[in-house]
Amino acid sequence: MKKFMRTALLATVVLLLSACVSEEEKNYEESYARGTLALTEGDYDTAVTELTGAMDSRDEDVLVWIQRGDAYMALEQYEDAVSDYENALVRDAAQFDVYDKLAECYRLLGDPEVANETLARKEEAAKEAARGENAD
Repeated sequence: MKKFMRTALLATVVLLLSACVSEEEKNYEESYARGTLALTEGDYDTAVTELTGAMDSRDEDVLVWIQRGDAYMALEQYEDAVSDYENALVRDAAQFDVYDKLAECYRLLGDPEVANETLARKEEAAKEAARGENAD
């Protein structure tokens, strides 16, 4: 019943969005919604497929990169997760939780030195963000 309600809610959201957006935006929204739902339900292969579809329409969305990275992590495809997390950080270096995920990938890949360097990058990014906030 719970899954049916989520699916019905997802369908309603997609229908509402489709009435007021371009075809490309519609494709993005539908793929992103399906990918996010698959990720939350533990269907990681589907999540990767759908989030990749969302990227085809709009690859600048940092959350898509993070979520697909999370799906790759769950699938133990750590090199793919590293790539997605790095792409997310290129788009927004202030996604501080991504550094932790990235460091964990490097640890699981057997590279603790790069994991530690990643955490140092997180500290630098946090300092940079704080300097930017103080400048305002």
